[in-house]
Amino acid sequence: MPLRRPLRPRCFPTLMFAVLGLHLVGCASLPGTPVQEYVWAMGHNCEHVNSSWQLDRVDAQGRLWIKGVSATSGADFQQCMQEQYRRYPYKEWLAANQTQSKQPEPARPSITSGPAAPSAAPVTWAVPVWSPGDEWQYRWESPQGKGTFVWAVDREELVDGTPFYVVRSGTAREIYYRKSDLALYMDKVNGQVETRHTPPSVYFPWPPTAGARVDVSYTRERPRDRQTEEISLGCESGPLESVTVPAGTFDAVKITCHNRRTNTMSFEMWLSPAVKHMVRERSYFSYGVRERELIGLKLR
Repeated sequence: MPLRRPLRPRCFPTLMFAVLGLHLVGCASLPGTPVQEYVWAMGHNCEHVNSSWQLDRVDAQGRLWIKGVSATSGADFQQCMQEQYRRYPYKEWLAANQTQSKQPEPARPSITSGPAAPSAAPVTWAVPVWSPGDEWQYRWESPQGKGTFVWAVDREELVDGTPFYVVRSGTAREIYYRKSDLALYMDKVNGQVETRHTPPSVYFPWPPTAGARVDVSYTRERPRDRQTEEISLGCESGPLESVTVPAGTFDAVKITCHNRRTNTMSFEMWLSPAVKHMVRERSYFSYGVRERELIGLKLR
């Protein structure tokens, strides 16, 4: 029998731990409700803390499944979840969520960057070529926590005859990018598809051109949760900028994407030809802004 321990004397959290999984049993909720979003957010925070265990899925009742390699790491994940509930109580998270959702566009934090060339001429670089062993290290921070992670090119793989780069994050997550244009296709956890974009999503033309606008539409699927969502974004490329992050100072093109349905900011990304990837990204969620910055890299 799994060991049951109440997290808090409230309506939702009870942890049920076993070597093969960790289940979070919460209050009854429907897919996409605040309770389910809250569970996803807290679980992703702990996934960054301990990469030995990975978030697998959250069902319609708010139950969380993770997969990992050892009971010790599972206990660490359990402790992390308890800490997340203490640091970010559901009622406070929900209040912040509702406040943010009423704002047409979140305020943007200041950044250390500036236009390097106001010309609208194309940036002269082609689609980056990645090689197995290429690696990018990032730090992330949001109202829900902070941490670091690594993306590393593992291999190339054909999917229905189309070549993709497979990028690993931690021990269990794999992210698929189409080789021809770096369009995001899907990510897998322990070999199972967690999300899939149909068609693969690319947010800028190659080469990025200052003032270029792209309309991006795709269906985002979560097969395990049997959820689909239609995404419609309007994206624009800016001029080349000089951007300073912990890894150094780089020339980069800023890509800005808005949600066309809600007319709110979705994300901003600074793409560098020297890095062959982003050096900074800001994503806007109902709970606030998450920022990611490059802290190191290794290119073959």
